[in-house]
Amino acid sequence: MLAKHRKSESLEVKDIQLHLEKNWNIRIPGFSGEETRPLKKPTISEAHKQRLTLIKKGLDPLPQKLSLLRTFVLKSFFSSFLFFNKLASQKEGKKH
Repeated sequence: MLAKHRKSESLEVKDIQLHLEKNWNIRIPGFSGEETRPLKKPTISEAHKQRLTLIKKGLDPLPQKLSLLRTFVLKSFFSSFLFFNKLASQKEGKKH
């Protein structure tokens, strides 16, 4: 199957190398030759570039949202902890 592009019945190293480089972006050290094509650079969308720019400037809203979420979760946890602690101490007082 991998050697069909050369119309051959036998599989060669360059067939496997071509498959790995083209489909999996894997280069095998020591087996690169003139017959292999250079890999394409991955394209970066404009939205991704803008997000990276915001991150570099420190204006990315995601960390701010995470910080608010973390504060909310901690406050909720702490208030639940205090509530159950108070409830447990009330039960302790009724037992004595």
